[in-house]
Amino acid sequence: MSKTILDKFTDDFIKERKDECPQATTEEIRQLALNVLELVMVKKPDGTPEEWVRELMKPTIDILEGIRSNYPVPGYNVLLNVGNIDAGMYAGYMDFTKNRPMVKDGIFDIASMTKSPTQTLSDILIDNNVFNLNHKIRELHPKFINVQDLTVDDIKRFAVSFQTPGRIDGAETSDEALDRLYREEVSNIGYYDYNDMGMMTMKEVMEYITNMPYEKLVNELIVKPLGLKNTHLFVPENKIALLTGSPNWQIGAVNDGNANAFKKGFSGHAGLWMSPQDWVTYMNAITKGELISEEALARTYTSGRLADAKGVLWDFRSLEGNYYTSDVSTDTSFTDVLVPKTGASAQGSTRCFGLRFPEGAAFAGLNPSSISKEEALRIQEEKNLKDQVKDINMITSGSVDGPHTSRFTTCIDSRRWMPVGRTQKPIVRSLAELRIKLLFLEKYMNEYNYANEKDLAVKVYTKVA
Repeated sequence: MSKTILDKFTDDFIKERKDECPQATTEEIRQLALNVLELVMVKKPDGTPEEWVRELMKPTIDILEGIRSNYPVPGYNVLLNVGNIDAGMYAGYMDFTKNRPMVKDGIFDIASMTKSPTQTLSDILIDNNVFNLNHKIRELHPKFINVQDLTVDDIKRFAVSFQTPGRIDGAETSDEALDRLYREEVSNIGYYDYNDMGMMTMKEVMEYITNMPYEKLVNELIVKPLGLKNTHLFVPENKIALLTGSPNWQIGAVNDGNANAFKKGFSGHAGLWMSPQDWVTYMNAITKGELISEEALARTYTSGRLADAKGVLWDFRSLEGNYYTSDVSTDTSFTDVLVPKTGASAQGSTRCFGLRFPEGAAFAGLNPSSISKEEALRIQEEKNLKDQVKDINMITSGSVDGPHTSRFTTCIDSRRWMPVGRTQKPIVRSLAELRIKLLFLEKYMNEYNYANEKDLAVKVYTKVA
């Protein structure tokens, strides 16, 4: 291949990336492309695609290992998909005991990332004319009598504040928890307020209007169509050992007081367990239009730019409210300037997050909340934090049809001892860089018909020692 042709190929790639990532500089994109060319033409010209991918993964692994060394993170499991390339990396352990090594198919408590499937379900029902964005909640579900003229759109944009007659996670029984949700009152409609209550409300509305339980909606409309293998609201007994991210993994209960307040141990805001592979498959299906319409997809990466009740502008959330967008400020979001403007991210309090790109997706699961209550209390005292650990006596475990058993669960809020700026943001940046490198590598291999194979598939999963 001539230098002129290669230069044009590289320049065209850089221009494409600059168009999709307008906040990034041309030079930083160029450097990422040149890193790939140096690898495949100078450092390892006789390397295999798998060897090249492993080499390109090393900076991300270094960042992950640095975090695991400096913070109470038993392990991690990260998967980046770019077209026909999968780059997976995992290390450490499933929990603090160090008796269960992290595995490729580890299943994480994804916490608030559960809001994404809830939003997707609502979009599927809207696409099928079951209800629409302008429908009033009190007209869709008669038990929500105190929500004024709150609409589906208000909830999906997180443009409302809620007040319940007592904390959901402070209820004595699951029936009382549900009653408190039904009796919620609203204020500041039209003003941004990120909270759990909206998606909890949306779950109840969808169940009522379809006469189907949430778990069946998730299974029939998302899990089955996509063939997801490790996505569960009720975790089968034979998969308990694969769970991580919650101190309650042994009973299949998540690390969320509001979720555990309900009889089944989940609601629309939290309670879903998911593997990295399933999350990537799910995100790709959304992008490809396999689950929701183009109009619904556009809402997930179009900034809402809503002010809160105090007049502060929150413009890094999407119109869906629970996705971060990359077309505005990245200083306060889980995206980066190298994430495409038609990309988005979601994050959970258990320190899991996911990214979606036009041609792929990523999942990064860390598991600081899977440590013991005693260790969490020690960290809380060491860092002079308050109320990061608490116990909830709620009904949490059981099967869909079987009896539910009252359990005493522990909730560990590890966010305060895992600062976003020093943990998740470096991972987001590194994955955004790796995505561009792998995209360039894939285009390079396809352009020059590497190994005489069209659309060469490369699957690399690295277990870090």
